[in-house]
Amino acid sequence: MPTGYVRQDTTGQLADGNPIDADLFNDEYNAIVNAFNATTGHNHDGTTGGGAPVTKLGGSNELEVEASAVFPKVDNLIDLGKTTRQWRDLHLGRNATIGGNLTVTGNATINGNLTFGDAATDTVSFGADIDSHFIPDDDDTYDLGSSTQEWRNLFLDGTANIDSLVADTADINGGTIDATVIGGSTAAAGSFTTLDASGATGIDGDFDINTNKFTVASASGNTAIAGTLAVTGATTMTGAVTASGGVTGDLTGDVTGDVTGNLTGNVTSSGTSEFTTVNVSGVLTANGNTVLGNAATDTVTFNADIASNLIPSADSTYTIGDGSNYWSHGYIDAITTTGNVTVGGNAVITGDLTVQGTTTTVNSTTVDVADLNITVASGAGSSGAANTGGLTVGGANATFTYTSSDDRWNMNKELNVARVHGALTGDVTGNVTGDLTGDVTGDVTGTVSSIANHNTDSLSEGSSNLYHTTARARGSLSAGTGISYNSSTGVISSSNTSANNSTITISAGDALTGGGTFTTNASGDSTITVNHEDTSSQASVNNSGTNFIQDITLDSYGHVTGITSADSASGGGGGGGAPDSVGGASVVLSNSILGSTTITIPAGDTAVIWASGSTGGVMKLYTGSTLTQETTNGIIKRTNSAGSSETLNVYAYHGNFPGQGSGRINIHYMIFG
Repeated sequence: MPTGYVRQDTTGQLADGNPIDADLFNDEYNAIVNAFNATTGHNHDGTTGGGAPVTKLGGSNELEVEASAVFPKVDNLIDLGKTTRQWRDLHLGRNATIGGNLTVTGNATINGNLTFGDAATDTVSFGADIDSHFIPDDDDTYDLGSSTQEWRNLFLDGTANIDSLVADTADINGGTIDATVIGGSTAAAGSFTTLDASGATGIDGDFDINTNKFTVASASGNTAIAGTLAVTGATTMTGAVTASGGVTGDLTGDVTGDVTGNLTGNVTSSGTSEFTTVNVSGVLTANGNTVLGNAATDTVTFNADIASNLIPSADSTYTIGDGSNYWSHGYIDAITTTGNVTVGGNAVITGDLTVQGTTTTVNSTTVDVADLNITVASGAGSSGAANTGGLTVGGANATFTYTSSDDRWNMNKELNVARVHGALTGDVTGNVTGDLTGDVTGDVTGTVSSIANHNTDSLSEGSSNLYHTTARARGSLSAGTGISYNSSTGVISSSNTSANNSTITISAGDALTGGGTFTTNASGDSTITVNHEDTSSQASVNNSGTNFIQDITLDSYGHVTGITSADSASGGGGGGGAPDSVGGASVVLSNSILGSTTITIPAGDTAVIWASGSTGGVMKLYTGSTLTQETTNGIIKRTNSAGSSETLNVYAYHGNFPGQGSGRINIHYMIFG
C-alpha cells in the first residue's frame, strides 16, 4: 500500500520558540521523503496512504476527470491545445463528435466509410483537385446528377464508357465510334474531319473530304491530308516526310519540327530536343549538355541504380543538397575532401579515424574513450623527441608531463592519492594512512600508528633516549634512610622493624558536620561520617485567608533563608495580593528532551515561576526566541513593565542541558496583579 505523509511530532515539540532536537527534524524529513518515494510513496490512488485521486485540474478546476471520461467543468469552456501550442497526434478508438467547424491543415486519411451531410440542403465543396479515380461502390446503381439537377459540362481526356447516351446535341471532336450505325433510322448528311475505315472502301473518281482536307488524285494517286493519318500497319516512305501531327511507329531519318505525343522506340539526336514528358523503356544516351527541369519545383526520380561516376563539371562549385534540404542518408565507402566537414548530428565511425592536421579540437562536454591505452607523442623516435609530452588542464595551468633528462613524470600541482605502490623518491607532506612496504630514506615528521613489524634490533639507539637494560635499570636506583639496595641483584631491603603510626584526619567543610581520624596501622576497619549541615534559617510559614507568600530567599546551597508574606486585602501592584492566576505543565521525560509551557503576563503584573520533579535541573525563560532569564534549581520572578501583555515560553529539563536524565518534571507559575 502506498505510504503518505504522517506527522511524527505528536507532542507539539515542533512549535514556534521551542528548542528543536535534530532527531525531530530527521523523523519529519524521513516521513516526507517516504511520502514522495517514486515506488512506495503516495500516488493518489484513493487509498489512505496514497491520497485521494486527482479529479480536477487547472487554476479554477477547469478540467475534470471521471473513471471513463475527461471533460471541462462547463460546456464550451476550454480548448485542446492552442494555435501556438498544438498536440502532435490524436488517437481515438471510438467516435469523435465535433459541434463546430473542422479545419485540417495537413493531409487527411480516412480508412473507413465517409458520409458527407445528412440532408439534401447540405453541400460539399471541393477547393482542391481530385487526385484519384472516382469509382462508385456498386455497378449501375448511382447517378451522376439527376433529371432536375444536372451537371453543366463534362471534360474527359480519355475514354467515356457509357451504356446508353442520350444527348440533346453531341459534338465529338475525336476518337472512334465502334459498332455504331450512323443514320440508321433517319439518314442525314455526315461531315467528318477524319474517316478511318478498317475494311475495304471503294471510291470511283477523285476522293476529297471537305474539299481540301483529304484529297486523292485519281490520275497520279497523290494524297493530301490536312488532318491526322492513322496507320495500323508498317509504312515505308522513300521520300521526305513532313508531319505536322503525330507519327506512330518506327521513324528512320531526321525529324525537323516539334514532336507532340508519345514516342516508342529509340531516339538518336545530335541537336537540341525539348520534351514535356519522356518515357524511355530502353537506353537513353545524351551526348551533349542535358538540362532536367526548369524550376526548383520540378523533380527528378531515379528508380534505377547509377552505374557510373558522378563528377561535377567545375571544381568546388556545386553542392549536394543545401542548408534547408538535406539528403536523408549517405552510404559511401570512402570520402576525400579538401574542405571542412560539419556534422550536425551524431557521427558514428565503424572503422579507424586518422586526423592528419596540426590541431585537433574537441568541444564536447564529456569525452568517453573505451580504449585501454592512449598514446601521445606517437611516432617519436626517442625519449628526447617525446620530451614534455603529457597532459595539460586548461585554465588551471596544471600539467602532467614527461621529462627525458631524468626519465620521469612531472606534476606541477599537488597529488592526492588513496594508495601508492612501488618505490617513492622525494619528500612526502601529509598523513600516510595504510601500510608502507619498503625502505624509507629521510626523516619522518609526525606520528606512526604502529611499528608492530619492527623491533629494537632494527632501530639504532639515540644519545639521550636510551634503551632499557637490566644494568641501566639497577644502576639508576639508590637507597634512603632505613632502606638498602643491591645494584647487582636488584634487591631492596628495609632496616625498619615497624611502620610509624601515621594519622589521617578528615574534617567537615562548609555546610558539613562530622569527620574524624584513623591511623595507617589500624588493626580494624574505621568509619568516618560526614553530614550535610542544615543551613536554613527560616521557619515554616503557614498563611491563611488573604495572606500569601510573596518572596522566597535562597542561599547558595538552595536552602530557604527568608520568606516574605503579604496580605491581598491591602492591595498594591507589583505582586501584592493573592495571585490572579495559577498554572503550569507536567511532562514525563523519557530520554529527556525538555518540558515546556507558555505564560502570558498582563501589563504591570508579576509572575513567579519554578520547576520541580524527580531530579533537579535548569529552567529558562524566553521572550520570543530571546533568552531573558534562567535558573538552576531555583525560582524566576518576572515583572512585566511593558505597556502591554507579554507572552513567555518556559522550558525546563534535567541536568545541565536537554537530553540528560528522565522522569517527570513539573513547571509551576503564579501571576500577581
